[in-house]
Amino acid sequence: MRLSLNGLKRGLTDPRKMMLIAGVLAAMGLVAGYVEVHDEADRALALHEGPPPAQTLQSFAAAPDVAAYGEVVILAEADLTRAIEVTLRSTNPHRRALVVPLYALTEAGAALAGHPGAPAPQPTLGGYILHPIALGAEAPAADTLAAEIFGAVGGRVVVALNGAAPDPGAFGLLAEGAITGMGLTFDAAPV
Repeated sequence: MRLSLNGLKRGLTDPRKMMLIAGVLAAMGLVAGYVEVHDEADRALALHEGPPPAQTLQSFAAAPDVAAYGEVVILAEADLTRAIEVTLRSTNPHRRALVVPLYALTEAGAALAGHPGAPAPQPTLGGYILHPIALGAEAPAADTLAAEIFGAVGGRVVVALNGAAPDPGAFGLLAEGAITGMGLTFDAAPV
């Protein structure tokens, strides 16, 4: 079989093909620009509106309590002594995250946080912090993950968490499995 470079050159310099390629590239540029402008507008709106009101872990309802750009503020009692690192081995390179169990805000916790509302009669396991660890970075200390720490109650730390509440994907299964492996049980679907 013999290949002709002249035929290849003529095919690449065909004006109709060049116009088609230019049109496709221009359309891709317009779409990318639109997406960037849309994201920038969402970030500006989130900064303008500020963080959403703080919700206790037990009263958090995803739809109404999530502000622009997916931001949430949750008050809970974190068990920092049970922080555990999980590794998602199905990716290359492996991705890691730090997981910290969260309990419902009790009356003592609500008093420390200065948050009126319906505290839980007892600390119930209701969620977890899932903090991704950057590639090549050390896992952060669990006590650095909270936006604010109000104090300790019953072996847990009352915290305000400011972040996003996206679908954790495969990390969610790992986190829930790690927490269950510690002998802990969620009282309902975890936040």
